[in-house]
Amino acid sequence: MKLSGKKIRDDSDRVKVKHLSALSEISIQVNSVHTVEEVLEIIVDSATEELNAKKGSLMLYKTGSQELVIRNSKGVNRKSPLNGRFMLGEGIAGWVAENKQALMLENAADDERFVRRKDHDTDNPMICVPIVNKKQLKGVMCIEQTNDGAKFSHKDLEFMKILGNQAATAIDNAQLFNHLQKSYFDTISALANAVEAKDPYTLGHSERVTQYAITIAEQLGLSEKEIKTMQYASILHDVGKIGVSGNILNKVGRLNFEEYCAIKQHSVIGENIIKRVDFLQETRPIIRGHQERYDGSGYPDGLEGEEIPLLARVLAVADIFDALITDRPYRKAFYYKDAIKIIKDNSGKHLDPKIVEVFLDIFS
Repeated sequence: MKLSGKKIRDDSDRVKVKHLSALSEISIQVNSVHTVEEVLEIIVDSATEELNAKKGSLMLYKTGSQELVIRNSKGVNRKSPLNGRFMLGEGIAGWVAENKQALMLENAADDERFVRRKDHDTDNPMICVPIVNKKQLKGVMCIEQTNDGAKFSHKDLEFMKILGNQAATAIDNAQLFNHLQKSYFDTISALANAVEAKDPYTLGHSERVTQYAITIAEQLGLSEKEIKTMQYASILHDVGKIGVSGNILNKVGRLNFEEYCAIKQHSVIGENIIKRVDFLQETRPIIRGHQERYDGSGYPDGLEGEEIPLLARVLAVADIFDALITDRPYRKAFYYKDAIKIIKDNSGKHLDPKIVEVFLDIFS
C-alpha cells in the first residue's frame, strides 16, 4: 500500500479566507432552493470542488432503522460495498455518526473501520463530518481522495465542519418547507375532494385526470418541475366548483344560459382560491386556462393556440378524455373507442393537435 500524504496542502490564512468565501457563497445557494435534494446536491458539489476531492457523499440518518443512506454522491459507487447503506457505528461514516465527531484521515484505507480496505491499494485521504442540528443527528458527509494527490489540511477539516453545520440547518429548513407545502396542498386537496363529494359522478375524476396528464407530460419530455406543477394543477383543476351550486353540477338536463355562465366561473374561482398559496403560483394559469380551447372558443379569456399555457393544453386533453369515459348526470359514459375518436375529431379544434398526437400514441 502506498504511503499517503506525499504532498502537504497549503494551510495558510489565504486558504482560510478562500474557504470562508466559499462558505458564504454556499449559504446563498442553499437558501435559494427549497427541496432536500437540491440542498444535498449543492453541498456535495461545493465540498468536492472547494477541496479538490475526487469523491464526495452525503448520507442521511434514518432514525427508525438506525441506517445511514447515501442521498447524494459524486464519484462514489452506491452499489458497493453496502448498497449505499451503513448501520450506525458501521465503517468510518457509521463511527462518525455514532460519536458525532469529525475525522480526518491521511489514508482511510489503513483504518480498520474502512469497509473497502481490502479492495483499496491507493492513497485515500478522507474527511468525514457529522451533520447535527440541535443535538439531533441528520447524517454524515465524507470526501475522499484529492485530485492533486495531497492530503487534506486542518483548514480543510474546519471548512468541512462548518459546511456540515450549514448542511444541517439547510436540510431542516428544506424539510420544514416541504412539510408546509404538503400541509397547504392537503388543505386545498380537501377542497377538491369536497367538490367531488357534491357530485358522485365525478368521484375520483381529479386523480384519474392527474395520472393521464402526468403520463402525457412525461412523454413530452417535460422537466421534473413542470411535471410536479402538472400534478398539482391536475388535482386542483376543478376546485373552483366548490363555488358552484350542487343543483347545477348535478343537473340531468341541458344547462340554461345562466347555469352555463355559473359553470364557466369555476376556473376563475379556482385560480382565486389558490392565488395566495405561494408554492402553487405556477398552477394558476393552468387552473384558469384548462377550459380554453385551441380554436379560441373556450373560457374564461378566449385564448387561442399557443396563447394557452402548455400545461393547460395537456390538462384539457386529460380532462375531456376522463369526462368522456365516465358517467355524467346527463349521459352515460362513451365506449373507450368512441372517446378516442372524439379526441381525434377535436384535434386542432378544442384540443392542441400536438398534445392529441402524443395522447393517441399512449392511449389509442
